Amino acid sequence: MEPAGEELVAEAGRRGVPDPVAVLREARSRRLALAREDLRLLLALVGTPEVFATPTFITDFVCAYLHVRRTRPRFVVDLWAAAGWMLPPLVATLRPARAIGILPDGRSGELAELLAPPGGIVWRIDDARAAAATLEPGVDVVLGCPPWRWQPRPFHIETADSPLVLTEDPANVALLEACTRLAPDGTGLFIVGPGFVMRPGPGTAFANLKRFGLSLHLLLELPRGIFSPDSGSGRLLIGIGPAPCPAPLIDSLTPDPHRTSRVLRTAAGARAEAEGWEPR
Repeated sequence: MEPAGEELVAEAGRRGVPDPVAVLREARSRRLALAREDLRLLLALVGTPEVFATPTFITDFVCAYLHVRRTRPRFVVDLWAAAGWMLPPLVATLRPARAIGILPDGRSGELAELLAPPGGIVWRIDDARAAAATLEPGVDVVLGCPPWRWQPRPFHIETADSPLVLTEDPANVALLEACTRLAPDGTGLFIVGPGFVMRPGPGTAFANLKRFGLSLHLLLELPRGIFSPDSGSGRLLIGIGPAPCPAPLIDSLTPDPHRTSRVLRTAAGARAEAEGWEPR
């Protein structure tokens, strides 16, 4: 953390539940730099389940993973940009030509404008599924943290081979539909609960990836307690995309840089084997 930024966040916390927009405006007026961990602490103090910041080691890994996949994203979309705030650091590192962040309300829009330099990201207030339906094909990266709660209802969906009835949360349906807009070598990277892959039943999103022309590429277990507020269950970082993947990478991700390096080497090796080149 930046010492001055850390103290500003601590001071705001001592005054009660802080207003993140007001704190960020104060930081800007005082020309204080808030580190990623300062932002994570600030949003944790607010305690809103739908608005939080992912730890730095996750966004760093996502950028590095896209690099070892030889993905040079031109078009990136975050369907739930206020949940995790992953898009600003990804755009700063990867510099895509286009980036869209979907936000739930105007207050999140105020926060977004303070978290990212003007012009780098187009922020839109919209429902995630409605936004997914309007995406044109050719998206390079779709990412996001769908809402933790699972509130299923039936969805009648037309797929390439036949109609399909899903019994799912609308967020997971949006996730699938957005990934059908990916470029052939594109990838969707999402932080989900374990129920996404373990929930039984033929009408769930995970059980129907192939019906949507998608494959699981990556499944990493994340440490417990890294999100606040924390529901108590663990979280997974998953990667899915249209490219076939007979052997997805299954491992765990922690703040330990040695483990991160090992996971990235494995990912690079798998990519090299699939494409017939030597990893560096």
